[in-house]
Amino acid sequence: MRFPILKCALHCSIKTQTDIVLAICVVHNFIKRNNGADQWLNEESMKVNPSDNYGEDVLSLNERRRAGNVKRNQIVQAMLDDYLVYI
Repeated sequence: MRFPILKCALHCSIKTQTDIVLAICVVHNFIKRNNGADQWLNEESMKVNPSDNYGEDVLSLNERRRAGNVKRNQIVQAMLDDYLVYI
């Protein structure tokens, strides 16, 4: 398994767990973009320029995270409502 951290329960906050999953997705996409190879480790062009502006990416990610949280809460509420009707 490429990301063994996903195989076990994490004893950290939900926010931290969400951040871990998002980071793993980024790493996974990066690996796929580089065809699973590791030559990119030695490429100068792959070095991150600290002056680059990632503001739009962060804003987009935060918006998607908020939308996901809303959807998750709707699902939880629907499940609770169904359960309360059941009992």
